This record gives sequence, C-alpha cells and structure tokens, in this order.
Amino acid sequence: MNKKQLFFVAFLLCSLFTSFHNYSQTTLSEGDIAIIGIDTSAEDFMFVTFVPLSAGTQIYFTDESAVGTYFIGEGEGTVLYTAPMGGVEAGSVISYKTNALDFSITTDGAIELADAGDGIIAYQGTSVGSVTTFLHAIGKSLSEIGTFPNGFSNYVVIGGVNGEYYNIRSGATASTYLTNINNSANWSTSGESSLPFNLSPFSFETQTTNNCANPFISEYVEGSSYNKYIEIFNPTNSPILLTDNYFVQIYSNGSNSYTKIALIGTIAPFDTFVIAHNKAVLLGSVQQKSSSLDFNGNDAVALANTINIIDLIGSIEDDSNFANDIGLKRKSNINNSTVNYDTSEWDILIKDDVSNLREHLSDCGLVCPLENATTWNGFSWSNGSPNTNTTAILNADYNTFTNGNFTSCSLIVNANVLLTIANSTYLEIENNVFTNGTILVENQGSFVQNTSSQIFKLNSTGNAIVQKTTAPINAWYEYTYWSSPVANETIETALAGAPSNRRFWFNAQNYLDKTAETGNNNVTIAGQDDIDDDGNDWQTCIATATMIPGVGYAATQSSATFTGLGSQYNYTFTGKFNNGTIAVPVYRNDCELLDTNWNFIGNPYPCAIDVDAFFNENVYDLNANGTLEGAIYLWSQNTAPSSSANGNEQSNFSQSDYAIINGIGATAAQYSGGKSVIPNRFIPSCQGFFVALNNNANVTEVAGTIKKGAVIFNNSMRVVANNDQFFKTTQKSKSNTNYNKIWLDLTAGNGVFSQILVGYVNGASNRLDNSFFDAVRNISSGNAINFYSFAEENSKKLAIQGKAASTLTVDEKIQLGIETTLPNSTKYNIAIAKIEGDFLSKNNIYLEDNLLGITHNLSESNYEFCLETGTFNNRFNLVFSQKTLSISNEEISDTNLSIIQLENGTFKISVNPNTSISTIEIIDTAGRILTTKQGCTSNEIYEFSTINTPVFLARVTTLNGQKLTKKAIDKRY
Repeated sequence: MNKKQLFFVAFLLCSLFTSFHNYSQTTLSEGDIAIIGIDTSAEDFMFVTFVPLSAGTQIYFTDESAVGTYFIGEGEGTVLYTAPMGGVEAGSVISYKTNALDFSITTDGAIELADAGDGIIAYQGTSVGSVTTFLHAIGKSLSEIGTFPNGFSNYVVIGGVNGEYYNIRSGATASTYLTNINNSANWSTSGESSLPFNLSPFSFETQTTNNCANPFISEYVEGSSYNKYIEIFNPTNSPILLTDNYFVQIYSNGSNSYTKIALIGTIAPFDTFVIAHNKAVLLGSVQQKSSSLDFNGNDAVALANTINIIDLIGSIEDDSNFANDIGLKRKSNINNSTVNYDTSEWDILIKDDVSNLREHLSDCGLVCPLENATTWNGFSWSNGSPNTNTTAILNADYNTFTNGNFTSCSLIVNANVLLTIANSTYLEIENNVFTNGTILVENQGSFVQNTSSQIFKLNSTGNAIVQKTTAPINAWYEYTYWSSPVANETIETALAGAPSNRRFWFNAQNYLDKTAETGNNNVTIAGQDDIDDDGNDWQTCIATATMIPGVGYAATQSSATFTGLGSQYNYTFTGKFNNGTIAVPVYRNDCELLDTNWNFIGNPYPCAIDVDAFFNENVYDLNANGTLEGAIYLWSQNTAPSSSANGNEQSNFSQSDYAIINGIGATAAQYSGGKSVIPNRFIPSCQGFFVALNNNANVTEVAGTIKKGAVIFNNSMRVVANNDQFFKTTQKSKSNTNYNKIWLDLTAGNGVFSQILVGYVNGASNRLDNSFFDAVRNISSGNAINFYSFAEENSKKLAIQGKAASTLTVDEKIQLGIETTLPNSTKYNIAIAKIEGDFLSKNNIYLEDNLLGITHNLSESNYEFCLETGTFNNRFNLVFSQKTLSISNEEISDTNLSIIQLENGTFKISVNPNTSISTIEIIDTAGRILTTKQGCTSNEIYEFSTINTPVFLARVTTLNGQKLTKKAIDKRY
C-alpha cells in the first residue's frame, strides 16, 4: 500500500513552531469538531470545526482503535493537524488531502485506512496515544473504532468503508449539524472511492458564536481590608485541571514583575473556582486561599497558563486606579479570555459585594445566547413561551400542572426558585441545565434532556429531586425494584424506608445455574431452575455505597413503617439528574451455557425510556454491537413466600412474578389474586428490571469463564410521557394492528392467574427463536398455575411466542400447556384477554380439548374445565377452524343425565363423559331450591340426607352451559 507522504521544508517547520509558540491553542470539547468524510482508497478524510480554532491548535487523528481508557494504542497510523497562522473560522471544512501542509506524521507512522477498512478517531492530547479529550469518531462498525470511556457518544457508524455526510450545511445550529452527522442515514457509503469530497463550509444561524475554549476571570472583588477574591470560570463542558497548569499573577503598582500564585484543583464544566486572601471573611467557602492574593484597585491581575497570560484585568505597567474599592462581574455574553482589558466587558459591583461569587452565568454552555432568553416572573414569560431556540430563565416558582409543559434550548433556574414537574407533565431541554434553585420531579412527571454532550449543572445553592411512589404493597416483605435517576445518591439516603438487611444488588458474576432443585430440600438434578446454585448472587448493599446509574437494586419496606394491605410509600432521590450515554456492565458465566445469563439493571433517567429504542440499541440480533437477549422482566410481586418454592432460603418468592416485555408484546405477571397489569412499552423512571446477556454477544474476559459486556442507555431512548406505570398501576398497552396477536388468560376459582401471548410478526419463525421473539416462562418455583405455549419441535415453555407472520392460516395449530399445584378437580377458565390484527378480528378462535375430544369457540365464550394436580402438555391446542364436535353448540338431552342412589343419602349423578358438571340444584315439588352443590367432573357423588322430600328434581348445569333436569325418588321414604 502507498502511504500518504507529507513533506515539509525544515525552515518552515521551524518558522511555524516559532510563530505558534506565543499562541494559546484552543482546548476543544466533545462535538466541537466532527469527521464528515472517509476515503480508504485515497487515504483521505475530512472534518468540520464548529468552533473557531486559534493558530497552533492541535488535533490528533488516528485509525487505531480506542481501548476504553484515555489512551490510543500503537500499531497503525496517527497524524497531527495544526491550525495555520490566522486560525480557522467555525464552519470550515478541512481535508487531510487538500490541506496536507497542515498535517504532520507522528512517530507512529502515517494513517493507513485501507489496511482493514478502519475508522477515524479525533482527539486532543499531550502526545501520541495519550488522550485528553475524545472529540469525534467514525467507522464502518463500532468494532472498527473501539471501546470508549463511559459517557462518550459522539461517533457515527456508517456501515461502509467509504462514506461522506451529505445533509444540510446551512441555516442550522452546530448542535443540529452534529445530530445530523451522527445519524448514519445522512451518509452516502460505498465500497469504492468517495472522492471528490464536498469541501463547502457550514454556515450557522444568526446567533452569537461562542469560543468558550479557555478559562477566564469572571469576577473580581477589591473589598475592604483583606477581602480580596478572584473567581475563575470554566466555559467548556469538560473539567479543567488547574494544578501545574494555571496561575494567578499580581502586578503591583504598575510594575511589570509579578507575584505568582499556583492554582490547585479542578474546575468542573461551566463551574467556578474562587481564590481568596487567607484572611478574607466575606465568603465562607472558597476553593483556595493564599496570603499572596493581595491587590488594590491599581494592581493588574492576570490568569496565565504555563506559557502565557490568557486573561487580564487592568493594564501591566499602568498604576492608575481602574477598580478601587469595587467589584467587577464579567458580562454573560463574554465567552473569551483576553489580554486586553476592556471595561465594556464588565459590570461594576458595590464594595464588598460577594453575593454573585461562586456562580457565573454565561452564554457558554447555553447554545442559545441569553439575548434570546425568555424569563418567567411568576405570571408570564418576558419574551414569549420558551422554544428550542430560546433559553428559559425562571425567576419565580413554576409548576407544570398549572403553568404548562415547555421545551427550551437551555434552562436556568435561579436561586430560591422551585420548579415542579407535576404528575403526567414534562419539561424537555435540548441542551444544558443550570440551577441555583430546586427542580422537583413528582412521581409521574418527566424531565428530558436531549443532547448527550450537554450537562446538568447544580450550583452551590441548587438542588434536584425525583420523587417516586411504590406500587401498592400488600406485605412488608414485598420487594420493589429500584434504579437511581440521579448521580451520587447513596443507598441509605434513597432507600431509607427499607431495612438495612433488605437492600440488595445482584452480582451477575456469581450467578451460575448448572443444577435444578426439586423440592426446596437441597436435592438437585442436572438442569436449570433459574436459581443460583450456591446462593451468592444477591448481595446486601453497603448503606453508604453510591447507587450506580443503570444498576438495579431490590428493597422491601420496613415492617415498622408498613401500614397495611395495598399501601404505597414515597421515596426520594436527590442529586444531579443523569444525562447522556450510560454504559452498564453485564456479565455471564460460560462455565454453563444452558442457563439464562441474568443481569439486574434499571432506567437511569428522571423520565421513562422507550423499550423499542432500548431493544434496538442493545439486543444482539437487532444490533451487532448489542449484548442482550430480547426480553425485559419486570418484578410484580403478588405471591407470598412459600416453603415449597425452590431457592436458597427456607421460604422463597415465586420466580413467576414477572411481567415480560419482548419484541412481540408483553404479558402480565402471574398473580395469585386475580388478573394483573400488562406493561406498556415504556420503562418508568426509577424502575429496575432483569435482562439476559446473549451467549453470542461480543464480550471481554474478566477472569476464567466470567465474560463481560455492556448495556447502553442514551438520550434517544428518553420520552416525555408514559412515566405512569411504576409497576403495578393502571393497564395500558400500545396497539399494532399490522400484526396479529392474541393474549389468553388462564384463571382458577381461587383467583390465580397466568397469561400468554402469541404474535405473528416478521422476523420470527415457528421454531424456538431468541427471547426477542420467544420469551420463556420461568416456572421454576412458587406459582400455583403456569400457562404456556410451545414452539415447533421444542419443549421450552413460552410466556410469549413469536411465529412467522406468513404462516397464519385457518389451519394453524398452537400447542398449549398447563402446570398446576392446585387441589384435584379445581375449576379453570381459559379466556381471550385481547386480540390485535385483521385475521384474528375476522376469524373465530377455538380451543381444542383433546381429552374430551371437543372444540370450543373462545370468540363466543370462555372455556371452563377441570384439572387434577399435575402437568398437562398435550390436552389443549389453539386453532382457528372447527374440526371436532363442539359440545357448547350441541343440545344434550336429559337422557344423558343419570341419577343413582347409593347408601346413607348419597347419590351418584353423571353426565356423558365429554362434558362435566358445574353445579347441581335440588328442587322440591313446590319449586323451591333446597340445596346447591358444585361439581367438576362428569361423575360426582353428593350427600342429600337433609333434603327431607321423597321426590325431587335434580337440575344440572354443565361446564359448557347446558342445563339438564331429571326427577328422582329418594328410596329412604
């Protein structure tokens, strides 16, 4: 292969180095530039910059993969781009081929794209391989560009070795351009060359273009006595390390020499750093104190990096009083440091005013500048209702229930302001959020932040709270599955209502299921029962531990605070709202390949997430980078712990108390108290749930047989509604009439319930598929009845079964199965819960009872029958045509009713064997009902010793609704 060769004349290199030495390069953040073209054949790529680049700004580009830390390995090519003299304007498009003189080869050699159809990664750093900030990446697939640190999501997977972004380049904001660039649908790709590239620049909507690249002095206080303060602002969305990199320099009385103070610490994104004289008393808390910070109104104060002054107040070698006994506050529209002091950039504050210290409001981070803002005063907006082009500023309390939902470009909540996002309402913010007040999200409210690269900033007086109410709880020991929507929340604070020994997390690395227990007696056989063999999967949470975003936690209510059947309890999560891409580790133990690789995760956002978007990102069979099987299991506890339920305790919970969602639809949890709730296709805030790691997914080895992958949550999954089903509340479901789906309920007389779903969809087969189509019923323990179906040529018991859409005809037959531990001769009922689709709406649906040799029309009525304790896998089929006799449609004559008197007032009452007795009424000759008895089989024996009449009528109602009457004589009279 021919490597691109870049030749530079020695004196030019020397000249450029000398020229750039006195320039401060632009420190870039994720998304400040974007790669918009790649051509492996020509060894070329191009990128666009969305911020101005000062002369000497350096950016590395490599076709080596990232390795998950801030490091790029060696072995392939890396080149260095250096911005030329005069800098580069925002919107400029730069080509590795066309702008060759601005690139230089690093020590690792030239880029060699065609070696493997690689990708390109852009980053800034101090040397080849050492990354300070990842900026953007592009590749044919995610594997081509590697694994990035948590939080980095600014890349595009284009699906081809050559490609070019071809969508809009004018009339939009940088944020909009970046969103379009990161959408592969806006790329043209091919296996051939992409040249010539489109090098036309990008133009921006008319608005202030923020440089926001370097820290600058944002406030100056020249107070009485030793009350001297300097505030420094970080205008970027990345932390800035001050230690060993930045200094404050004091130039006293017009001198050109200075007192140098090394700054120590880090400034968070869009945050401030305050240094004060060590005897200053006006402000209680600052980041640093120094006795050297002593200045008067005629002393220039500078902020410098290791090489140059980057920002200056006053003038060096000028001792005139420019700021004597006053404070100076940088105006919000100033976003660049400057070495030329300009009084127009500053507002004057009265002497000793420190009320604005530690907080700085700047256009940096707002995308939409403050000049376009609209402010809420408690009654109205100053500049019309907020929209995606305006920043919303709240100067007074705001409640979405009374004042309405809104969407804005950015949000600022000022001090002493309460923003309440009420139930069934929302706030949607495109970019950054800054709060000095309080944001409260109520139980079913939704707070959505759309741009992953933007931040949610809590200033020193700011607070953010998410309230969540449990589903109705019937006993203190019932578990709720939680996940934290905020950062840095602790177990003991968020789950304070739970006893410390009833808070758990699930260690998937410890989960191994090679054997099955048979009777909760520690006797096992080979096989799987969805229970960890040695009982070390559930781990007690450390009270002071931080709740990790995206991880699930289980907790009960304290018995001391439990108030009774059906009670609900409020929990509070306090802290910075989670935003952006969140990667959660998931594990499997390949010591056993037949078990389910369970992992316990949760929604990390203060709003609901869309299940289908979650599946598209994470299901292996939908996305080559995905890691999961295709089903979500939601705990919906309805069954008391039982000593007969298998597990690692004397009494265990039913493994069947899970509602299930997969690509076909959803089923309700099995319930001992009656029908349960079918989940909708949204996971609410604070909800934990189980998923399974796919055995075929790309993973890394942790140790031995333990393998690790990742589940990805990102902002594209977040929605502004559907946050009202924190399991179990009201029933809702999405209907898709493009496919045919049927839900069947199995119930018994004592209130037990089990539900299945069969759906005919594209992509499924009639044999066993992955759990995205075929979700297995967990029947390992505890539930009184289990209802399931079977795929063709497979014995797996399915709660949700997907079948090929093309195979649905009137000749279709679906095998159904039932397991029951209920007493013999219990009555059961199978009913249609719901149908979708044209075929099922227009055709009758029948249930075949192979034992009785009949076919029942479920479209007309439910089917009642009796079962003894046991497993029945061959008795029932679901069909769509009637091929055998239907007793419900046949009149049974009274001759089919037999009454035989036995001894001691007992009678044997029989009907023909293909039906069963439901009830029998004994009626005297005056027409009075003397007694009513229940039945279940075709032959029942009853005791009538107290009826006291020699002649009576027996009126029998069969399970199929037929009524038979016959006269009988009691021979005892």
